[in-house]
Amino acid sequence: MKNKFNVRFTNIFTSILSKGLMVLAVIASISFLSSCQKEASSENSQQKSQEIVRKTLHEFAKNLAIDLHKGSPKIKTKMVELYPKTAEEFLLAELLDDSRGNDLNLRSASVYNTLLATNPELTVAYPALTSGESFSDHINSIDYVVVLDDAVDIESPLVTSLNAYDASGNLVTISSAFNDNLNYAVVKNSEIFQAVHDNTYISIDGIQITSQIQNFSPYMEIGNWNLYSTADIANAEFMELGIYGGGPPPSPTGGSGGAPTCDRDPRTKKDELHKIKFDGHYVERTYESRWRMPFFEMSATYAIFKGGTNNSNVQLIQKAVRRHKDDVHGIYCPNLQLDISTWTAEMGDKWQVAWVEVDDRNTSKIEFNLGFTTKIDTNSSATASVKYSIDFRNGDKLLGSNLVEFCDPAIGEGTEYKVCDVNGQGFWFRERIKN
Repeated sequence: MKNKFNVRFTNIFTSILSKGLMVLAVIASISFLSSCQKEASSENSQQKSQEIVRKTLHEFAKNLAIDLHKGSPKIKTKMVELYPKTAEEFLLAELLDDSRGNDLNLRSASVYNTLLATNPELTVAYPALTSGESFSDHINSIDYVVVLDDAVDIESPLVTSLNAYDASGNLVTISSAFNDNLNYAVVKNSEIFQAVHDNTYISIDGIQITSQIQNFSPYMEIGNWNLYSTADIANAEFMELGIYGGGPPPSPTGGSGGAPTCDRDPRTKKDELHKIKFDGHYVERTYESRWRMPFFEMSATYAIFKGGTNNSNVQLIQKAVRRHKDDVHGIYCPNLQLDISTWTAEMGDKWQVAWVEVDDRNTSKIEFNLGFTTKIDTNSSATASVKYSIDFRNGDKLLGSNLVEFCDPAIGEGTEYKVCDVNGQGFWFRERIKN
């Protein structure tokens, strides 16, 4: 908490000095208390917003449990229709679509409409679908609808049970150990999208988002709410701070010196984040709970030097990466096609990429300090030491960071980089220039 007092004394006579100081102390105390009260009020507002969000999770789970077993079969039909596009995870907004539930013959369409208006991030996922199993058959045999509350760290060894709803809509507790013999539906807030009010730029968690977010396109508009990727919210913050590295591609500035010698010469094409993969189940389950399947949701933050000799010239770009577990298990996924930037001469000879597995909606953040040394001018030995930090949520997991060098192979499949290793199994990504 920072408090600034700007006090000027004029014509204070010795006879009233002590009284004046007492008055000043009272004024300072009132100002200090006012500042504290504002912060406390903001925290209380966030807590109330988060409590409302938690209630929507339970209400959605309860109604969904009953509708999956005793309600209209049309909601399951809609899921089966959407399945080729969304796999085993659906936003409530995608299920209701423009109909807002009226054509699904739900037991209480108005309840779903109210829930959607209150919490546009509501999501249902089916993490236990096995290879070769029919999705239609799977959702006809759900044992429990489980609630993943952001306030509960499901991967903590201290958490031994989870809230769930049975077929009759009764609240029960089940083991936090994932049981392969049971079929689950999981209700949660979206891990990759965040709802922001279109006028106030306040999130459903009660957090003020910078108005720079309007420079990015929402994934979906729901009433007065816009769903933005968490990466674009980070990019908006970078823009607010003047360190955002995105934007239109710069004009070509020449090669690495003399005739082209590296794949990225003559610096006319953008780099792109090409593909990712996990080597096996061990590394996958180290970074992602089975309750949060079927998707891996990650952020890749690029730190790019922008010239000069001081660290303030680093700029950041964050990309959201979301792939189904089957697409990245032991194989590289299809092309991500995530544009980064055109690598100009003033960017030095290295970029750094930090990978975070995104899980938590906890409001507390951790500052992660990074840095690297880069050549300032490719025709000299001058270097700059780049230092910067990124914030991520308390429950997210840092996989690691890598240096991408200008002269790394960048044509075709580009270069692969190993981010982390868990008992011989790794997480990898490929970087290249766009074709």
